[in-house]
Amino acid sequence: MNKVSSRWLVVGFTIVSALVWFTSSKTTTAVAAGAEKFPAFTTTDVDGKTIKSTELLKGKISIVNFWATWCPPCRQEIPHFIELQKKYQGKLQIVGLSADRGADVNAKVKKWATSNGVNYPVAVVTNEFQQPYQNLLSSDEQGGIPYTFILDKQGNIVTRLVGYRDMKYWENEIQKLSK
Repeated sequence: MNKVSSRWLVVGFTIVSALVWFTSSKTTTAVAAGAEKFPAFTTTDVDGKTIKSTELLKGKISIVNFWATWCPPCRQEIPHFIELQKKYQGKLQIVGLSADRGADVNAKVKKWATSNGVNYPVAVVTNEFQQPYQNLLSSDEQGGIPYTFILDKQGNIVTRLVGYRDMKYWENEIQKLSK
């Protein structure tokens, strides 16, 4: 390979890497003075129990995560949520809202959640259910998965994000809201 070809290869790789990083790690943080209430929802979890966000999330720091079993970043992030739910039991509430589709989707998601030790409520939600929450993201973030909202104890959106975050990120966010 000549020098010109190898330089273009490096430039191309750099551009692609930057685009992948940018699209998978966007964070939008709400300004405290303009805090926005997270829209309330009622749905049914994979066990057939009703989830009412106004009851489940009340008075706790909350993480509402839209994910799917087929999504590698989602599957990578879920062990962090499991660990956080254990560590901050009673102070933090995580809810997983799955975008999976297909026949027997509830059974499929329930099996996946059980086999992976998910210790927080999980529900399968439709595109129609997701739309008001997608609308809370900027237009260039809409359609990405996973997407997650961090809420304070009053149910205000503190952070909106699209893409994977590591355990250190989640710990820092929870610590900030715990003060």
